[in-house]
Amino acid sequence: MFFTDGASTLSTVTKVTKDTTAELKAKVNKLIETVNGKKFGLHLPKVIGEYKPGYAYGNVKTHKPGKPTSANHQPDTTPMNIIQSNKHDRFWTSWSVSVWEVAADGQDANMTLTQLPHVVDQARRLRQVSWCVTVVVVSDDLAILAAFAQWSLKGRLVGPATRLLAVTNASLVNNPDLSRTYSMMNAVLLAVQYSRNSLWCGVYLHLPYSPQGAQALKVASWTPHQGLALTSSLPLFPNKFSRLSSGPNLVVISETYPSHEAVMVDDPKAPGRKRLEFLSPFAKVIQVLADTTNFMYTFVRPLDGQWGIPLSNGSWSGMIGMVSRKEVDIGLGPIGISASRAQVLDFTWPVTTEYGRIMGGRGRPEVDPWGFVFPLTPLVWVAILTTLLVLPLTVYLLSSCIFLKDHRELLEYVYNITRIFLQQGW
Repeated sequence: MFFTDGASTLSTVTKVTKDTTAELKAKVNKLIETVNGKKFGLHLPKVIGEYKPGYAYGNVKTHKPGKPTSANHQPDTTPMNIIQSNKHDRFWTSWSVSVWEVAADGQDANMTLTQLPHVVDQARRLRQVSWCVTVVVVSDDLAILAAFAQWSLKGRLVGPATRLLAVTNASLVNNPDLSRTYSMMNAVLLAVQYSRNSLWCGVYLHLPYSPQGAQALKVASWTPHQGLALTSSLPLFPNKFSRLSSGPNLVVISETYPSHEAVMVDDPKAPGRKRLEFLSPFAKVIQVLADTTNFMYTFVRPLDGQWGIPLSNGSWSGMIGMVSRKEVDIGLGPIGISASRAQVLDFTWPVTTEYGRIMGGRGRPEVDPWGFVFPLTPLVWVAILTTLLVLPLTVYLLSSCIFLKDHRELLEYVYNITRIFLQQGW
């Protein structure tokens, strides 16, 4: 996904002025033909579709055979209609690019900021039907970059697995507001600098829980002549939370339950010389996590004593509400994973699985003398009784035509056939 405010100097120089996709598509298709010709057991689809230069203002670019991409507003190409159609037909494509411009020429910054929540919500729905997403935002406006980051977190557009690349100018790299927000995201900043005859770009990373005033870490640089060069041992998008270099003191919220007991222990350094602790297997899990990730923690309990339920105003109460509002850093459960909670929380990998069962009393056994009739339907019983009456009579009549029989033998035929039906011996 590609976001731009449509007014920054960075976005104006990146507008497409010629169609370069035909050459690129031909090269990609040639590579696909080479791979398909090898005996790898793979068959990759070729890149299809017609591409034209220009922005798709607020719409996603959909590439379909015989239908060129247009920069005009088309009702059938809005993200919502694409998402609705995906409920019935899966939208498979090798890759695609969606371009979102949150302000047209002439709009002021306030109008742009009011558009952000709607655009982020539309983009989030498109991300939910995508396999892998990288978000690129281009702006040299501090308010827009900060608001975009906040709404991306609040609107769940950018998650732990979604990469965010913010393209801006070098003066905003170490801005405290941007540093604090982008440090908690899987994001890097691409700072663009122009001189008279050259272009230079630097890639910067904000580490989480860095002390106030800490500078962004430069991980790479790019020039047209030298290309991309890494300047540190870290990759472009490292796992920033695998090991916290600053060793922060995080706030962990939890609430008691039968196997999770809260106790107050003596601590001269704590307020009131007492510190809250929990005794349970989950408390040991957070200790192991702290040791491996390099952080300290302090336990607190929710003020309302609740785990968390959704409120009428859209927020949550209890532990879930405090975590979603960033009032605490970690919520220690166990907290069951649900769709509504996943809208406001990032869950760890499940550490336990619990099963629920519905039980009811069996009651006292009752003997029904006609219970043997229930396994078979009435039609089956009629067929059985008819067979038991007709078959002995038929056998008796056939045998009497050959031999003289006593009428008392008819009862013997009835008895023998009934015995065979009931699988009884002599």
